[in-house]
Amino acid sequence: MSVVPSCVYTYPEIASVGLSQEQAKEHGIDVVVKKLPTGSNGKSLIAGGDGGFVKLVAAEDGTLLGAQLVCDRATDMIGELAVAVRMGLKLEDVAATIHPHPTFVEMIGQAAK
Repeated sequence: MSVVPSCVYTYPEIASVGLSQEQAKEHGIDVVVKKLPTGSNGKSLIAGGDGGFVKLVAAEDGTLLGAQLVCDRATDMIGELAVAVRMGLKLEDVAATIHPHPTFVEMIGQAAK
């Protein structure tokens, strides 16, 4: 599995790393998907970015396999998720990490819960 982040510098930004839900299923991996709309994040609301999301794809045991982000600062946030995928972290590890509030990056922790 590739852990090279992909970044698209549009508005909103798009970033991904690892496997998508569809790719995991093609490999026969049953997945858990966590998706958080940006409208539930205070910093996104302040910035006017309410049409995106943070999506985390994990194996059934919670091991993070990939992530897709469509939101402000997605290209800045994907690095944390690349480390999490590479190190085999679980959703609970990401959720237990304290993310400052209010920030865009706290969407990662919120999505992992």
